[in-house]
Amino acid sequence: MKRRLITLRLPRRSCLRLLGILSLFLFLLLAASFRFGALAPDQTASRDTGQDVLHPPQTPPPIRGQVALVIDDFGINHPGLPQMLALDVPLTAAVMPHMAFTQQEAELLHQRGLEIILHMPVEAKTGAPEWLGPGALTTELSPGELKTRLDDALRQIPYAVGISNHMGSKGTENAAVVRAILDAAQEHHLFVFDSKTSENSILETEARKAGILTGSRDVFLDNAADITSIKKQLRLLIDKAKSQKKAVGIGHVGPQGPNTARAIQELLPEFEREGIQIVPLSELLRP
Repeated sequence: MKRRLITLRLPRRSCLRLLGILSLFLFLLLAASFRFGALAPDQTASRDTGQDVLHPPQTPPPIRGQVALVIDDFGINHPGLPQMLALDVPLTAAVMPHMAFTQQEAELLHQRGLEIILHMPVEAKTGAPEWLGPGALTTELSPGELKTRLDDALRQIPYAVGISNHMGSKGTENAAVVRAILDAAQEHHLFVFDSKTSENSILETEARKAGILTGSRDVFLDNAADITSIKKQLRLLIDKAKSQKKAVGIGHVGPQGPNTARAIQELLPEFEREGIQIVPLSELLRP
């Protein structure tokens, strides 16, 4: 007895539909295998490390030097204050005593986490007397009066971790004025920063002899107030930091303040590319 092979004949349209369903099933099966099989370990590693597999993070350049950016003349409600506060940079803020906004701005700067130093007015050889400000250290004062003025100034700025000179081309050459500043620094455990308004200043030299943490300015950033000039000075500061390992620039709030803040902000990528780290002044001065 012969066995007959039974065949199932389907319409052509049904065959095509069945083939389509089978093809889609195979495609989904392969896709699922690829998605959850071969790539799963890599993707898990990517999530665990927080890295982008296609765009791995670039290694930052090595640190080639450090700079401190000291911004002078806070305490007067000068232009540039909001722009300086908006910078995500560890500035060192030099606050003048006996001004209408001394304590208010010192408190604000402290709340923003910025390092604060007393920007003490010191007698100059030239310039208008009103530029110096009240409570200045002048060469005709007695040692007792010099101490009183320094103590009064420091009481107004309790967050100060250092002292710098505002103006001072005459006073920083005077042994009695310098001695009073160093005595105050030792009594209140402060560092001393010489703004270097005179090439003959003895402030840094005498502070070093006394064993006080000290340093001096390398570059004035904004004697010329236009953006191009300030950027030129910032690049000079970068070059000095690369050759000396450390450098300090002084900028200001005041008429040039907004431009100084803008120039710093716009050059931050350049600081990073050159491997120059911006740090608080106290950190830079440490051996």
